[in-house]
Amino acid sequence: MFAAFSRAGHGRSRRFLHVAGSTERRLRLLAAALAVERRLRRDRRMLLAMDERNLEDIGLSRGEILRSRTAED
Repeated sequence: MFAAFSRAGHGRSRRFLHVAGSTERRLRLLAAALAVERRLRRDRRMLLAMDERNLEDIGLSRGEILRSRTAED
């Protein structure tokens, strides 16, 4: 599709290509940002799961830790 527009050589087609290129860059940036967000969410879930296991190992529930943290504040 883009090759057909570039062969046409008309001003309107060139403007379309410029806009399409900008849109493509924006979509790539958006896709990269979403991928980073997914990785951060996954990492946060993994850390929370590790915290849960560590708390279980020492015999404390998450609720007990949260209550102790709010009591300190």
